[in-house]
Amino acid sequence: MRFLKKHYHWIVAVVVFLMLAIDGGTINTLPGLHVVPVSEDMDISRAQFSLAISLKNLVAFTSTLLSGVLMVKFGFRTMATVGLFMSAGAYFFLSRTNSYLGLALGICAIGLSAGFCSMSGANRIISIWFHKHRGAVLGFVSAATGLGGSVMTVLQSAAIERDSWRASFLLAAILLATMAVVLFLLVRNHPQKLGLLPLGDGEIIEHKESKHHQQLFEGKSMQELLKTFPFYLMILCVFLGCLCVYLVSQVVLPYLQTRNLSFSQASGLYSILLLVMSGTKFLAGVLCDSIGAKKVTLLCLGFNLLGILALLFARGYVACLAAVLVFSIGLPIVTVTIPLLGVSVFGYKAQAEYSGVFLSMTYAATIIAAPISNAVFDAVGSYVPAFWGAFGITVLAVILHLLLFRLVKDNA
Repeated sequence: MRFLKKHYHWIVAVVVFLMLAIDGGTINTLPGLHVVPVSEDMDISRAQFSLAISLKNLVAFTSTLLSGVLMVKFGFRTMATVGLFMSAGAYFFLSRTNSYLGLALGICAIGLSAGFCSMSGANRIISIWFHKHRGAVLGFVSAATGLGGSVMTVLQSAAIERDSWRASFLLAAILLATMAVVLFLLVRNHPQKLGLLPLGDGEIIEHKESKHHQQLFEGKSMQELLKTFPFYLMILCVFLGCLCVYLVSQVVLPYLQTRNLSFSQASGLYSILLLVMSGTKFLAGVLCDSIGAKKVTLLCLGFNLLGILALLFARGYVACLAAVLVFSIGLPIVTVTIPLLGVSVFGYKAQAEYSGVFLSMTYAATIIAAPISNAVFDAVGSYVPAFWGAFGITVLAVILHLLLFRLVKDNA
């Protein structure tokens, strides 16, 4: 027991990993896996189902925006537990509803938990428990969404084939409720509750002049940040960095089919993208610990540029596979680098508040990206113009990030 208590940090990390795997995995399967069986059984259009998903993302944007304030007041443990039970209740409701209004309300309710059970909440609790290896641990837990999506796809598709989409939603409800109980029993908001220090704090005390200590500078309060130009510049940088990714990633499967790939080939490459993304998230976290979040962010943007170009000119399966692999290396910019870059640029003093603001930009980008890319396709019969637009936005994001780093170069 003494050994477990001493290394309780890793128990917290594993629980957060499982939370993201189950909650993020079920959210990832919601649009793709259920659109056909739900729309056909309820006699609604796929556009109506997609509208409910868009409304869910809008709710998730608001939830993530407010998550920092609520977590400061009530703590991660309470808010994440409430969020998981809320999602469980929403999926249970979805398994029983027979109307489109009920379907839309249930899906929107899932978005309420996003600010507490997604990367916003995970970043807060990991930052509290880990002052050393923070990037590696954050990369590890963020990889859970991709891996969880793969596992939940197998489990929920089996439930659909064996019974119906209602059984799939009921399975999600049971797993989420179980996860809520596990999280409440095992996670504590602060290591001091167990008589521990954040991992690495002893080393910081002994080596106050170390690079690691310097990276954890206090920074300004949220009230002070709201009066500075770099804060708003980073909001724009995060939004553009996510938008250029989602303009491509959310339509990459149908785009690959326009490259003369079959549906099975395109879906296989998309699965590869998710798996590679999981590995690159962990790698990006490790690199953030060693070379800094600023350099890793620029590296991700660089791979996004190369990946988009490769996708634009890819012809045939092998070329598309290579393009997908290159593009997937830059995907950690939408999860891992955002919270780590925030600490590097603005310090940890207002981390709880600004993390919610920055991560809410990922949902803002999600809300508009797919509709823009699909609208372009409807207008001209090709995703190519949308991909060129994503390339231009990535170039702009690189320029604005460089400006941001120049303005705050004395902070890290």
